Amino acid sequence: MKKRLFITILILVHLAILWTVLFAVDYRAVMNLGDPVIAQHIGVEGGTFKGLGWTVEIEKYHDAEYGWVTESVEMYLFGKLVGAAIT
Repeated sequence: MKKRLFITILILVHLAILWTVLFAVDYRAVMNLGDPVIAQHIGVEGGTFKGLGWTVEIEKYHDAEYGWVTESVEMYLFGKLVGAAIT
C-alpha cells in the first residue's frame, strides 16, 4: 500500500512539474510579444489561444511596412490575469 501511494504521489509531482514547464514556455513567449508555443489558436489573426488552464488574448494590427504587428497581449491563468504586455 505504501509503495502504491508513493508511486501515485511521484506521478502527480511529475505531472505538476510538466504543466509548470508548459505554462512557463507560453508565458515567456507571450511576455516577449510573441505567439504562444503550446496553446492552441482559436479564431482569426491575433485572437484567442487556449492552453491547459490558461488563455492568451492577442490584439494585432496590419502595418504596411512590417506586416502583422502585435499591439497587446493578455494572459489569464484559470480566469485571472497573470501577465500583460503592450507595444
